[in-house]
Amino acid sequence: MIFDMAVIAVILLASFLFGVRFYKKRLFDNRTVSHLSVQLLFSATFSISTSLLILIVLEILGALTVDVRWALWKILLISMTSLLLFIIPFYFFFVSLRQWGLRRVRAFVVSIILHLSFLYGWYEVTEWFPIQSDSCFFCLEQALSRVGVFGVTVMAITSAFGAVNSPRTYMFYFLRQTNDQDIRLLEKRLMETTDIITRKKRQLAVEVKQTPNDVGIFWKRLGRGFAHFFGGQDDTSKLEEIRSLEDMARAIFEELTEQKEEIKRIEFYKTPLGKLNNWLGYFFSVYCIYKVVMASKNVIMNDVAKTDPVSKWMERLLRYGPTWLVFDVVFWSQTISFVLVGVMIFTSLRGFLNLWVKIFQIRNVGYSMRYANNAVLFITWIMGLYFTSSILLLRMNLPQQYRQAVTAALGNIHFRFYHQWFDFLFMVSALVFVTIFVVLHKATAPTKGLASDDVMIPLPR
Repeated sequence: MIFDMAVIAVILLASFLFGVRFYKKRLFDNRTVSHLSVQLLFSATFSISTSLLILIVLEILGALTVDVRWALWKILLISMTSLLLFIIPFYFFFVSLRQWGLRRVRAFVVSIILHLSFLYGWYEVTEWFPIQSDSCFFCLEQALSRVGVFGVTVMAITSAFGAVNSPRTYMFYFLRQTNDQDIRLLEKRLMETTDIITRKKRQLAVEVKQTPNDVGIFWKRLGRGFAHFFGGQDDTSKLEEIRSLEDMARAIFEELTEQKEEIKRIEFYKTPLGKLNNWLGYFFSVYCIYKVVMASKNVIMNDVAKTDPVSKWMERLLRYGPTWLVFDVVFWSQTISFVLVGVMIFTSLRGFLNLWVKIFQIRNVGYSMRYANNAVLFITWIMGLYFTSSILLLRMNLPQQYRQAVTAALGNIHFRFYHQWFDFLFMVSALVFVTIFVVLHKATAPTKGLASDDVMIPLPR
């Protein structure tokens, strides 16, 4: 028992520390998010999420005693549902109201009202889905059932995006065709724009310095009015022009950076590793088509897989394979299931984290001091939904002997609905993303971007 508790403590502590490090190094820095409680909530949710996934691996390995694993399932699930339904939403409202200037007591009262409204809306929305079980409203099964609706929705959309975007990431066909001449044109354009911005800033600084400080506001406004009437420019219009030029310079710089990266990728695809990468793109294309077809089949036929993929393929090998092919189905089913679930957990965790890193690297998204805490609380909530739904869907990839333990821990939940809901959303989302990417590819293929001579708009002097 002491050893089991030590293992659990190490898992929780290691995942918590990893969440803290990821939060500081990849997502935000300490200067951006001022609330320590926000950081602790993110790390705690990350720790519980990863511990739930690791607990599935422990079920396969048979590590720890049955009673300890059962208690750990209940503790982690209760903690996660409490975070997702009560703690994170309430604190999100409270932090938002405090940032808008409300005093602490008033913000606390209004947050309670908003949180109760949120719970009522959550209940009304999930009532539309066939998730009712025989348990009471405040039981764990009811909470997991309603959390699973939104969690599976998030997971299906992100999985569809990953399945469609993987071929675009790996295949040479989707690279933007660029060359050194385009890069030289962009560099020239960037230098011209930077010189104009510098010259206009100097002119504005000289004009401001030459303006007497004792001139009244009335005479300043009168002078601006005459300047505008006779076609001149006042200080405000000059500042707006400088900002527009700075936005143009920033866009040119981003385009230049992207094209330099494309040049590197083109050279990379000429190497043996790049050619292998290109073949991986074809593999992911076939896999994406297979997933969409199977999801469509499940939706149309109202079907859900009843056996895990490992056991299914082993049965086929024994049935249709050569007669000399004999192996221990139980042993290899356990081993391959362990590897398969481990890979799925790793890719799921890695894909989720990389997705949000890309989102928060977008300019002016998440790095504002005013809304950084809200952004972290939102991603924390989404993360909890995502990994809770992962548990509901990973259950089907386990052999029957391991699936029973997970089913008993989750309770009397209608698992069939969640698989059908995932297949439907995955099919629709994949088709939508394919349409969007095809339109974007056709729209950008014939153009050269900001480096083209057709878009070399004369800059203001």
